[in-house]
Amino acid sequence: MARSAGRSRVFVALELGLAVRDLAEEAIAHLHAVLRDRAGLRFIRPPDLHVTLAFLGELEAPGLASLGELVAAVAREHAPLDAEAGGLGAFPRPEGAHVLWLGFGSENPALGRLVADLHTRLRAAGHALESRPWNGHVTLARCRSRGGLDARAAFAGAPDRRVACRVEALVVMESRLRPDGSHYTPIFRVLLSGGTQRERV
Repeated sequence: MARSAGRSRVFVALELGLAVRDLAEEAIAHLHAVLRDRAGLRFIRPPDLHVTLAFLGELEAPGLASLGELVAAVAREHAPLDAEAGGLGAFPRPEGAHVLWLGFGSENPALGRLVADLHTRLRAAGHALESRPWNGHVTLARCRSRGGLDARAAFAGAPDRRVACRVEALVVMESRLRPDGSHYTPIFRVLLSGGTQRERV
């Protein structure tokens, strides 16, 4: 599906380190082996794995430029940090799951402060964000069936370890809807404590 003329569907995200990506792909392989026959279940392509910090929806070019400046301002206020990934979960609940995920950084105070700062500035700039608290995760799969699926048995045999990830940048991503699902492309990448410049991707 093509994007609306002159508009981009965007969100702010973290890219994954190699260890987290490997763990996520291992978890996807396990879940696929156990749940592959479930109707309506679609797994995320490995190149599209990420951690969403804030979803903004569709923005025109001026709004996208302003977003880049806002994200750069947040990045200048926060140092690189070490987060941890591990543990599988589901939204809204494992016995009626519509989203299967790998946990990421929810217990890290520095990451929590970064996300809170980002959300505060986005709301002040007029962006409508979800009201529920941020829950750091890497989405692994989505289930489109009405009642979701029971993922509890699949979780029982999933990879059970935690890995570290160095968080060094904020990324503004564009989402494009295609027949096989959403595909994500970095637009801006800004280093934490990295000065005033945006890196155009």
